[in-house]
Amino acid sequence: MDVPSGGSYLQRIGKDLAEMLAMDDPISCVVDEARRNLRPGEHLWWISGGTASPLTIRLWNKLEAGERSKLISSAFAFFPVSILSGSEADYSEFVVWLSQKHSILHPCVRDSFTAGGRVPSLEFGSGILEDVPKIFKTLRSHMSETCTIITSGCSVEEWALFYKCSPHECDTPKKRIHMWRMLVEPLLVDRTGGEEYSINCIRSFLDSASK
Repeated sequence: MDVPSGGSYLQRIGKDLAEMLAMDDPISCVVDEARRNLRPGEHLWWISGGTASPLTIRLWNKLEAGERSKLISSAFAFFPVSILSGSEADYSEFVVWLSQKHSILHPCVRDSFTAGGRVPSLEFGSGILEDVPKIFKTLRSHMSETCTIITSGCSVEEWALFYKCSPHECDTPKKRIHMWRMLVEPLLVDRTGGEEYSINCIRSFLDSASK
């Protein structure tokens, strides 16, 4: 084939075939070039943090219940602001993470957290909350697993990427739990109207769950 000067892929990435074959990680050149050409809002679904995701795409509703549960708990752990922000909730970070990290396609992600709308009455911490968003019930049922993921289910480096902090700021389970709670508590308070009774319920729930 006739290729114009500078038009081959190897020329674009600044390598020749011999150089790539001699590299310990030749695919890194391809990844770097692909990342340089991403448009705003685009992601490399097939690679995340230098680790390739499984090549086979799986559908969310085909996963085992235990795997779905762990992934929902991971969403609460890694993307609490995106998941718990009420009408401003944006599940895109979780959707991208599912595709990049696990090659999972979830077409109705909101339903995994808020299907059913609201709960008329829910035991939550030291009391009972009336007429709360369904996501409170979802969080309650996944809280134990969420705390396990926060404390021991990811590396310090992964957490630092999720929370955009230095490794030193999150190098112990206690620091990560505190960081997570500082984000979650005001979001839950805001969604209950901020009454003193609700605040006490939320704080006691978080106190008990994060011990």
